[in-house]
Amino acid sequence: MKKWMIRALSVLLIAAFLPVSVLAAEYDLSEGSVTVSTSKRADGSTRQDVSHKGSTKEDSNPTITSNGKTDNTITIKADAGTTANVTIKDTNIDSTGTGKAAIKTEGKGDVNLNVEGINTATSDEGHAGVEKSNDGNLTIGSKSGSCELAANGGDRGAGIGGGQGSDGTDITIAGGKITANGGVEASGIGGGSFGDGSSITVSGGEVTANGGNSGAGIGGGSCGNVNDITISGGDVRATGGTNGAGIGAGMFGYVDSDITISGDSQVEATGGAGSADANFGAAIGRGGRGDGASGDEIEPDTSGLYTTGKVERTSGDGTVLDTITGTVEPPAKPASSEEEADKREPLYRVLHLDGSSLKHQAEKADGILALTAEADGAILTGTLRALGYLQNQGVAKITFTDGIHSAELVLADLIARGEPEDVYILTLGSENTLTLNGEAIDF
Repeated sequence: MKKWMIRALSVLLIAAFLPVSVLAAEYDLSEGSVTVSTSKRADGSTRQDVSHKGSTKEDSNPTITSNGKTDNTITIKADAGTTANVTIKDTNIDSTGTGKAAIKTEGKGDVNLNVEGINTATSDEGHAGVEKSNDGNLTIGSKSGSCELAANGGDRGAGIGGGQGSDGTDITIAGGKITANGGVEASGIGGGSFGDGSSITVSGGEVTANGGNSGAGIGGGSCGNVNDITISGGDVRATGGTNGAGIGAGMFGYVDSDITISGDSQVEATGGAGSADANFGAAIGRGGRGDGASGDEIEPDTSGLYTTGKVERTSGDGTVLDTITGTVEPPAKPASSEEEADKREPLYRVLHLDGSSLKHQAEKADGILALTAEADGAILTGTLRALGYLQNQGVAKITFTDGIHSAELVLADLIARGEPEDVYILTLGSENTLTLNGEAIDF
């Protein structure tokens, strides 16, 4: 008995000297709302506390669950210079009628939201399903890679992002099966009603973003602008609500800077239909306009899109615009040498005569890469090294047309005329021209 008591006392003493944060716990929302707060200690380290059922304790990695559907909510407050880390698992939150967001972030710091199991977050009107109100970054992902989160904004609230009248900015979706449904006048991921969408990144996962009426799938809410949207991986389906762009601005909104799609991303972007108030939205670009004009399509930057990636665009009137296929060969392993870095250069670029990107179709068959664009004049350019990569993929000839003018390049002939780093420019026009490092050559 004495030995047993000594062993038990030893265990208790060891537990007493362990930091409480090591003892990560689960918190059941059905028993009350949960608030997670981070702050900086005097030594500069981060302290994270969880408040639940009238008590507060330190916990560095809490898991929040719910025993069925509940209207209790989650609030995550991160002080400046700190990062809050929270896991939700099998939660079903519906805060309709409470005047609150199902999940809300606050403060000046960063928030990491790890998603496990099957989760639903539905908010009251004016609030986003997952309402991003902190000044730092919000990153949503899944450590296990096996999870679902459906985030449903109330009227005028984004699925993930801003509430009514608020922007949705500094948001990253890093993994998991994430569905974001915006309320009326709000985006799926991005701004709430009259809110902009900016610095939004999708780097992985299976992401479905549906804008509410007048909102973009990913981007701005009604009258909201958009800038700096980056999709670098994952399967993404973005659909604008009525008058909204699939990826871009809401109704009456503008696109202020680049939309970039790279890596092995699989993207389907569909604009919202028109209405009596405005015309239909672009697949990628502006929302519909009140002057009767449809949303202007813009060309995303796809110079880093792998050959395994693609972008399918459908405008809000149902017109299938095109499919952009990648031109960069994916690296076989993480780049660690100059040669591997070189292989990430575009295999070619198709441009307007003013140098801006020109959408085109690419088809490869029987050793011929056929590039088809629609313009009165176009440019095809790249390096001889990139032509060598195409050769290794079985391409012997490139045919290039803008719908009016046409030309063809025999890869072996052109490669033999220079060094790997030399740049060729094939220009289609009333007189087709080909230059190599700025000097005209015959072809």
